[in-house]
Amino acid sequence: MTSASQPRVCAGCGEEIVGQNYRRNRYREYVCRPCVKKGFRFSSHRRFGVRAKRIAKTVLKVGRRWLLWIGLAVLLLACLYYVIDRVTNPPPPVEAP
Repeated sequence: MTSASQPRVCAGCGEEIVGQNYRRNRYREYVCRPCVKKGFRFSSHRRFGVRAKRIAKTVLKVGRRWLLWIGLAVLLLACLYYVIDRVTNPPPPVEAP
């Protein structure tokens, strides 16, 4: 069956839509007029996908921030180790020729 010959099914209630008694939302889902009047906007599976993308984007932002802080801490610890190493084990004195 092609998409033109498939029956239109409401994303809100799941019933078949007949005639022009429907609306297509921005996610290209068919919504019947009674569901539109009830305030149905989009299906839950679409909402899950949008939330998953938003969470992934937030995790990446937070992850980059944490990576920056961890890198800065490692750099400071390396500098501190270098200073402590030089204080406790000074280089041998250089003799003049």
